[in-house]
Amino acid sequence: WLIEGILPMGLGILAGKSKIGKSWLVLALAIAVAAGRLALGKANTFQCDVLYLAMEDNQRRLQKRMRSLLKGEAAPERLTFAMTWESGDNGALERLDEYLEHHKACRMVIIDTFVMVRRRAGNKNENAYERDYMDMVAYRLLAQRHNVCILLVHHTKKQDASDVFDMISGTTGMQGAADTMMVLARPRGSLN
Repeated sequence: WLIEGILPMGLGILAGKSKIGKSWLVLALAIAVAAGRLALGKANTFQCDVLYLAMEDNQRRLQKRMRSLLKGEAAPERLTFAMTWESGDNGALERLDEYLEHHKACRMVIIDTFVMVRRRAGNKNENAYERDYMDMVAYRLLAQRHNVCILLVHHTKKQDASDVFDMISGTTGMQGAADTMMVLARPRGSLN
């Protein structure tokens, strides 16, 4: 477990509606893991270096969120941010593989959001399920090869579903390739 009982090594998805708090949650998890302290106030963590690809944020927003979450404490030295990264069609996976090869202490990678590193163009003979599955499998194999946790931040569909995981945007190929899936669902504006 990277975060005991919550997040194991491998490929994980955290999905939720837009502006529901996904980025806040993964930033809090990244801080806890990098600092080696309890996550969510109760779950033990495996302390390690963390790479957070915050590609939908800017430096000012990240600093504001960090100050809010740290409450005066120093930022953990083991937390690294990147606000730009290659796209899926331009070597995103290869660059991440190279990064992990050169940063062996990095055992957690957060990609916020997955769409930023996915292939834009699929094979014309590939159906949507195959495309989702193959995009996910590439990251799962990378996580396995380096024995890391790669947590993909993703969105949910607009409609509700009887099975919470059916709310994850995309085909069931997304779910089929993931090791762990979590859906953040809460009333908008609520702190719980």
